[in-house]
Amino acid sequence: MKRIILALILVLNFPYYSIAGEIFGIVKNSGRNNIKVIVKCDSEHEDDYVVDRYGGYKMYVNYVGVCELSLRVNGKGSLNKIDIRVGKHSIRYNLRFYKQKNNYFLERI
Repeated sequence: MKRIILALILVLNFPYYSIAGEIFGIVKNSGRNNIKVIVKCDSEHEDDYVVDRYGGYKMYVNYVGVCELSLRVNGKGSLNKIDIRVGKHSIRYNLRFYKQKNNYFLERI
């Protein structure tokens, strides 16, 4: 009975993880700000994740192709976006954001 339940759980979770690409990394200079990492692939695919208190994030994007990665800090978005390639494999993007003249900028480190 335990084997049947375990097999059922694996079969039901397999399709999602086989399609979705994992994006993870660290946001430097995050401090204690309210930061969201936003991945926008097209008009229909947009995912976001709130960065934890250590600056880490991990998300699954159900899309394969080129997407845009941006940050939203305290409700204000970064002025620039980074093009990323999302696939079926895990991808690490370590980011750093900085503030100049009340505007937030994003770069990959």
